[in-house]
Amino acid sequence: CAKESPSTPPLLLNRFTLAPQNRLSAKVFSEIQKASLFSVIKNKGTNITRKQNFIRRRDQLRQSIQEAYTGNPSPRILIAYHDDADGVMSAKITQTALKNFGSVQNIEFRSFPAFKDTDKKLKELPLEDYDRIFILDSFWAQKLFFQNDLTENIKKKLIVIDHHPSDLTAEELEETERKNLNLINLTNTGYRGESKHMPASAL
Repeated sequence: CAKESPSTPPLLLNRFTLAPQNRLSAKVFSEIQKASLFSVIKNKGTNITRKQNFIRRRDQLRQSIQEAYTGNPSPRILIAYHDDADGVMSAKITQTALKNFGSVQNIEFRSFPAFKDTDKKLKELPLEDYDRIFILDSFWAQKLFFQNDLTENIKKKLIVIDHHPSDLTAEELEETERKNLNLINLTNTGYRGESKHMPASAL
């Protein structure tokens, strides 16, 4: 775990540079366009369902964040993210988005490697003390909603955004719907393409 920084996140964006457009092949741009949640596709019914799923998840997430800021102008928020380019960008985008709700002065950042036992490091943190807990671009995080050593109160604070193929069962996915748990992944947003074309930062 990286040490938290109370004011400045450890997001060294200058380490990552985007390739100029003329250096990317037409095939790559075609795949990116196909990956868009709002791309125009021939099957309009599928497009509508995909868009509706995404909007419903977005509105649910917005409500959860708004509740954290209700009566608390500076809630304590943890943003945990995978320590690669996609995870870093996801964390930065999340921080920027939270400015629309209120203060971001009480945000802590933690970066994690992509190891299966990383959830143990997360659980070493005082999770009950946070008002919301974002976990971004981490394949192991989707299972946190179903681990018995986390209280229901913590699970309600969790916001997991991940683009890796879900290994949740159909029953578990249905439970996230029934309990209005804040899980945003490729499956429940209606995306059907390859995960490499839809990064967590895009979700």
